[in-house]
Amino acid sequence: MKPSHLLTRAPLLALLLLLFAMLAPPANAQTPPRYFSATGHHVKGAFRSFWERRGGLAVFGYPITEEFTRRADSKIVQYFERARFELDVRNGQAFVELGRLGAEITGIQQTTPALGGAFRTFWQRNGGTAIFGQPLTSEYREAQPGGGERVVQWFERAKFELVGGQVRLALLGSLLAPPQLLAPWPPDVAPGAPLNEDGTPLPPGAGGGNPG
Repeated sequence: MKPSHLLTRAPLLALLLLLFAMLAPPANAQTPPRYFSATGHHVKGAFRSFWERRGGLAVFGYPITEEFTRRADSKIVQYFERARFELDVRNGQAFVELGRLGAEITGIQQTTPALGGAFRTFWQRNGGTAIFGQPLTSEYREAQPGGGERVVQWFERAKFELVGGQVRLALLGSLLAPPQLLAPWPPDVAPGAPLNEDGTPLPPGAGGGNPG
């Protein structure tokens, strides 16, 4: 005969398993596109999930291109105002990684442990190494085009700026995004497969093109 405590636990275990099966999302669930009229672009799927979970508008800014296949390595990538998302597939699993925009712009590869004050606090609270990478420079004062100076610091994937006592992220994605991919996407046309790096195929109504 089974112990009574096992008999009483069995229905509870079965109920918990049933609830888990009902609440767990299907493995192939797709996150639908979200359109931003501010820039005329979408974010969808794995990129949308990552964008929403890891900082959203405050950290990455708006999407400024649609997803496209990068010619150099056939990776699916997308530019945001402050970042570049890259889809890396390993062992059948898709992972979102962030491009090293800071390193690409500065040409600096060697990191430094110098990190303190407001920049350190912001770095720690908003994702640290996983989002911004390690520091490439110490804090320094940078002359501004309109006059005056601003305290800044470069990281592998970002540039921190101190403006009015608040940490702000520079628009590095806007500096590097391919210009042929910046044109707004029609709000009533859902994005399909990733574009080519030259911006084709065009959506309906945009230059007479037709998505494939």
